[in-house]
Amino acid sequence: MSNTGTVVPGRESSPEDLALLELEKTLKNNEIKILSEGGNILVALSSTLLAAYTGFLTLFDLGSKYSHFTGDILLLMTPIILWAFCIFLSAQVNIPKLYKYDKGCLSEIREIQNEIRNHKSKYLGFSTYLLIVNLIFSSIILLGLPSLLLATTPQVVELVVAKEQIPLIQNMSISIENGTTKTTPLTLIEAKEKSYIIKRQDNVKIEISKELIKGIVLLNQTKAIS
Repeated sequence: MSNTGTVVPGRESSPEDLALLELEKTLKNNEIKILSEGGNILVALSSTLLAAYTGFLTLFDLGSKYSHFTGDILLLMTPIILWAFCIFLSAQVNIPKLYKYDKGCLSEIREIQNEIRNHKSKYLGFSTYLLIVNLIFSSIILLGLPSLLLATTPQVVELVVAKEQIPLIQNMSISIENGTTKTTPLTLIEAKEKSYIIKRQDNVKIEISKELIKGIVLLNQTKAIS
């Protein structure tokens, strides 16, 4: 008894088919190189964005403006940490690794090639995702900075002093306007629970107890002190 099988008619490969097969072969051979170049691009891009972000913070001296606000400092520092982590992940794409295999064993070589490809692809994907998320997060922070800066910008004020406390205030080298109980313009740095930190015109900072102050003239509006 003879075995017979189904005969499937074939056709000669067209030039287009051969070109596609050659392209597939080229892409497969260059896949690891493409992933490596992608890692280098992400390292450069993340480093540039990190430098731009830290440069923006330095330009506006935001570190000193938020020195008394731990939550805001943490918020401003988060993108820097994320950019640094993104650079670390991107660098992992091209970190060399030693592989052991039997010389001439094609199956092990293919397995190592796939492992290298998967390693690079995994870290490239993680770093790309983190870069996009951090770019959005940083943009939100920078867009919200004007309102934060406005809320924390030191104000020029005049302190309304109790009449009996005027000599004590003058001993702090703070001038009193003639015929009034108001000080000359001062810069209000911070309002604490029981005191104010102000800066005189000679840039010397002084902490004054609220018990000495009856009121504050702020931007032509009197604010009562409780």
